[in-house]
Amino acid sequence: ATPAAKRAPVEKNPATSTARVEKATVSTAAVEKAPAPSVPVEEGAAAAVAASAPVQTAAAQSAPAKVKRPVTLSKRGKTSCPLIWKQALTHNTIRLRFALPTPDSTFGLPCGFHVLLSAKVDGKLVMRPYSPVSCNEDYGFFELIVKVYRAGANPKYPDGGVFSQFLDTLKEGDRVDVKGPLGHVEYTPSHFFQVHGETRRIERLGFICGGTGITPVYPLLRQMLKHSPHVRISLLFANVEPHDILLKDELDAFATQYSTQFSVRYAVQRVPENQTWSHSVGYVTEELIREYLPQPTDGTLVGLCGSDRMVEASCIPALRALGYKDTSYFVF
Repeated sequence: ATPAAKRAPVEKNPATSTARVEKATVSTAAVEKAPAPSVPVEEGAAAAVAASAPVQTAAAQSAPAKVKRPVTLSKRGKTSCPLIWKQALTHNTIRLRFALPTPDSTFGLPCGFHVLLSAKVDGKLVMRPYSPVSCNEDYGFFELIVKVYRAGANPKYPDGGVFSQFLDTLKEGDRVDVKGPLGHVEYTPSHFFQVHGETRRIERLGFICGGTGITPVYPLLRQMLKHSPHVRISLLFANVEPHDILLKDELDAFATQYSTQFSVRYAVQRVPENQTWSHSVGYVTEELIREYLPQPTDGTLVGLCGSDRMVEASCIPALRALGYKDTSYFVF
């Protein structure tokens, strides 16, 4: 599944194309197995600002002090960011954390947008779009979940993915350039979505994701569950096997904490023998969409992010058959 905004065309040869959204992964031998470091928390910054401010009215004093933070992203140029942590999530996916210029920096990425990563690979400049799983409230760093397309893994693409394999080799301190923001889907609080420049106020939101297609959706979930408590959200998440499900612990925690607002249904192609599985088995179908996603009424919007085969050949025909208008769904 391709992370990001308006979906880039699928490259026919991931070894040579620069248009493709890759979903990388890492060789487990070179990857740190340790749990992710805790998110840096700024302590006392707001209090320090408030203490140094002049005395104001009672109403002004009751408002929380805002800390102005440096913003990393700029469309005018690239920012060089070093890798500070890497972890293998599955046999072909990794989680990467890159430092921002200062510990107080915010990334500056609108919720739903993506960025371009670039680096020289074998002497040639290569650039790919990725959707971070972190958000602007994660200060001092940004994170990616990437699927690595290794050489020899797929006979159709014997050389594998150029940039994903490059990310696979990164060590702590190695740098990539990042530029943005870019995108066509943006969420702002108060139930508003902008899709291709059109503002939509929504009451019910559905997502259908496959594999690393969860990456643009996860930050949206984080922000919407926090800021839009009246929007009902349903996620249908397809994978090959249960162990391939990315961010499952986080998604299950959301479903428990926000049980009246958020639900998730997993669908896998197969379940290993002797493993208990209470969710769906098979591909995304009309029946699954009808049962687990909101009905195609006013105020409903559905987002799709996955492989072309899943989105174009399966999901969109099923949505149309169920009565969803073309304006009631979008593709990242």
